[in-house]
Amino acid sequence: MRKSEQQEEENNMKIFAVIDTNVIASALISKHSDSATVLVSDSIFFGIITPIYNDGILNEYDSVLRRSKFNFSEERIKRTLETIKAKGIHSERLSSGEILPDPKDGK
Repeated sequence: MRKSEQQEEENNMKIFAVIDTNVIASALISKHSDSATVLVSDSIFFGIITPIYNDGILNEYDSVLRRSKFNFSEERIKRTLETIKAKGIHSERLSSGEILPDPKDGK
């Protein structure tokens, strides 16, 4: 494979990731379009990152985004969750057996 073909293939690779709730909330409150969290959010919108989610993750996103300290509108929360579902992949939780730094992340 020529170097240019390899580089093009690498640029077209998809990224699949579970997006931490803090990343979603931070992207929504950021005033800087070049912040890391906004770049992650934009990457989801443009299909560079495919979010992996399940019902528990969506429920956590919904619960956190509704906290009064954020004051997000119902429409913004709904649009965010719909985008994640439309651009993402629903997956059931699988146990990896790994010990996670935050035990709540394993639930």
